[in-house]
Amino acid sequence: FVHVPFLYLPAFYLGTGALRGESSAEMADGLCRNWAMSVASCLSFWLPAQFVIFSMVPAAYRVRCVASCDFVWNVALSFIAHRREPISDAPPAMMQADS
Repeated sequence: FVHVPFLYLPAFYLGTGALRGESSAEMADGLCRNWAMSVASCLSFWLPAQFVIFSMVPAAYRVRCVASCDFVWNVALSFIAHRREPISDAPPAMMQADS
């Protein structure tokens, strides 16, 4: 879990930004804006998942289970990275409905 905040997440945000044609400033902004939530989400997802996988799943099925969890994690990370910020000039009722 040491590599996630310092290697994995920066590589994800910089690589995704490069594929989307963003400037280096936009890529760095996306990383800075989403870094804390991404790290917290990673820890809250993978610590329980790894505990369950390695304590309850038979060894023959662990690779499949980790791959399935990895797919779910990639969907969650993509959602975090590409979520829309609330529109600040929307009526208060609309902002609460989006939350």
